[in-house]
Amino acid sequence: MRIVVKVFLLLSVLSLFFFSPQFYFPFIVSKVFWFRFFVEIALLAWLIDVAQHRVVRFRFTEPIVAAVSIFVGALTLAAVWGVNPAFSMWSNFERSEGLFSLLHYFAFFLLLLDVATIDDCMNVVRVLIYASPFAAFYRISSAINFGTHTFERVSGVFGNPSYLAGFLIFVFAFIGLLMLRNSAHGRRSKDALPYAENYLLGCVAVVDLIAFVLTQTRGAYIGLFAGLFVYGGFLLWKGTERRERMLGIGLLVVLLGTVLTGLVVLRGKSTPFSGLDNLSTFTLRVATWKAAWKGFLERPLIGYGPENFSVIFDKHYDPIHSGIEIWFDHAHSIVFDLLATSGILGFLAYCFIFFALYRWYVSRILKRNSAMVSGIYIALPVAYLVQNLVLFDTFSSYLSFFVFLVLARHAAVGGEEQSTKKNTPQSLPKYQFNASFVFFVVVTVLAVMSIWALYENSAAYHKNQELAASYFFVRQSSLAEGVSRFESMAQEPSYLGHREVEKELSVYLYSWVASFDSKEIEQNIPALDKGLAMIDVARKQDPQYLLLDYVLGKTYQLLGTKLSSEAYIKKAEIVLREANAKSPNRIETLDALTSTLLMEQDYNDARTFASQIVALRPDMEVGHRLLGITYYELHDLAHANPELIKALTINPSSTAARYLK
Repeated sequence: MRIVVKVFLLLSVLSLFFFSPQFYFPFIVSKVFWFRFFVEIALLAWLIDVAQHRVVRFRFTEPIVAAVSIFVGALTLAAVWGVNPAFSMWSNFERSEGLFSLLHYFAFFLLLLDVATIDDCMNVVRVLIYASPFAAFYRISSAINFGTHTFERVSGVFGNPSYLAGFLIFVFAFIGLLMLRNSAHGRRSKDALPYAENYLLGCVAVVDLIAFVLTQTRGAYIGLFAGLFVYGGFLLWKGTERRERMLGIGLLVVLLGTVLTGLVVLRGKSTPFSGLDNLSTFTLRVATWKAAWKGFLERPLIGYGPENFSVIFDKHYDPIHSGIEIWFDHAHSIVFDLLATSGILGFLAYCFIFFALYRWYVSRILKRNSAMVSGIYIALPVAYLVQNLVLFDTFSSYLSFFVFLVLARHAAVGGEEQSTKKNTPQSLPKYQFNASFVFFVVVTVLAVMSIWALYENSAAYHKNQELAASYFFVRQSSLAEGVSRFESMAQEPSYLGHREVEKELSVYLYSWVASFDSKEIEQNIPALDKGLAMIDVARKQDPQYLLLDYVLGKTYQLLGTKLSSEAYIKKAEIVLREANAKSPNRIETLDALTSTLLMEQDYNDARTFASQIVALRPDMEVGHRLLGITYYELHDLAHANPELIKALTINPSSTAARYLK
């Protein structure tokens, strides 16, 4: 059965490169679904093997195993006691994270610890290395236009350049470890094959480096720079051979030259890196971090719960996001993400993983391996942590990091440069379990959980495919058929995907109303009201999902305008007031609410909210325009004209010109 476990673990690693357009969020869920499936099958096979032989090759008291277990336990507590335990557990299709995914990563880590020898781990590393160029340059033609000399950020099969860049940092380290291992093996065996593979690995490294540069991800650049700086400094400090010290000096010189060259390149206006010195996105990150800190202070022990950062973001919304990025579900910093969603407990548990790695394993790695090998184990966590200061963990980073931790354990116990021909972990001790009742109960519970996870994963898989297909189906059908299609998806058993179904339904209804005239709308009122009622129920059942309030309010507003219906306009006001109460500083909601109040001729309240927009963002046209219109309707031209003129100054094409005439 251990062979079966190994096969499915290898398949789970391969799932990192899966991609299929038939999925909703195809770059993410196509990977995660198959990863979960393979891990669940591997876990069942492993449980059968453990039940038969009652032998494992790790203990939960081992520092790194204990550290990862504590981290998973801390996030479990945060999920259970968070503001939305269900969403903490399942997350959504877009992220496909949450506690459910974390438990699969944890299972993958434990299974790899138990069944994988150092040779097995290196085969896993080879899969990641040799697949990386193809994964990185997938659809490269859509990213680089040689005719117009324009460049876009390369994302490969990951769908996000930041995810690709973070993954490639691990790949560079794995290439280094494998090349050093091949060199050591070649010196001992006098075999030319390891050296031949090193040439191939070098070619892969060059190709991946090009892809890494084309991701244009500043956080990853800084992370890799920090890791290489630590590596070069370590070789100077601990290198015992002349080549090690020379490599350290050369690396530091290259890093310095890269920085100087980068400063010159950034001044160019026609390079693919011309925008790297634009700090506008960093300003947004800082605003998001401030909101995260406020959320942490409100629930400092266990936070709001994993995947619930959007609640904090909406509650402490900074108007600086308006018109740029208005929906954030992560703090885009592992530090603030963990503090806000899992409190000090989750953050310290995360830090303890690195403390355990450096405190109990690095000294052993140094004794058993050369400085060049040991330096990689010291430098890679630095690079990973630095780039994570402006990002958060995803499937690719979790998978790569846990593979690295298993490699570090092997390097500490048996030596990274050692190679064994036998497929048995001779350097790792076996731990025998007695056939006790407790042991039987634990194995049975884990087996039941695995079967349950298989069911939940398959149900979510089906819902995801239905959701992806519905986008085309509902737009080619009548409104009644489209609403019924969404209703059937909403009734499917899996919790995962509920929010996406509700979001797509709300967007579909708004788009439909915007596309047809009043006559067509009146003919479809029953189906339309049915769909709107579904959204209204969903937003009340999930009050933290503010997007539903906003889109529903805008839909009611649009209906009221097209049908001249006071009832729909009143519904829009009610929904938008509730949305504004949840996120008081959101310009988009205030804009829609003020416009609705103007339609209702409630000019005093409209003036209050328009004034709030101006106070929050005096540099935006919308607040001055709405305030000017409000004063105009109140026949206060002395106050109306300056506001309308200000709106035109900010945006010469503003509709404020109509009132000035």
